[in-house]
Amino acid sequence: MHARPAERAKQEIDYGRRAKGYVYGALWEITGDCWTQCYPCRCAVHFVDFLCYVDAQISAEKERIYAIMDNLEMHHCRDLLLFMIHHPTL
Repeated sequence: MHARPAERAKQEIDYGRRAKGYVYGALWEITGDCWTQCYPCRCAVHFVDFLCYVDAQISAEKERIYAIMDNLEMHHCRDLLLFMIHHPTL
């Protein structure tokens, strides 16, 4: 008897359009620390709030923190630029 190959798993892509909220996350590779926060929508205000949260978790002795971001509009907004002026370590 020949076994049939398994079918691929199927899942509908959901980008938060069903009022499920958004989870922002950050990972510190060296220590394995991970920080997450949930927000009701994806916007610049929540993104900056999350960055403030992450900044508060990192000890002050760290000179620089690198963030890798894509070309999403909220990653290049005026609020983020103002945040970066006041938080030079990020």
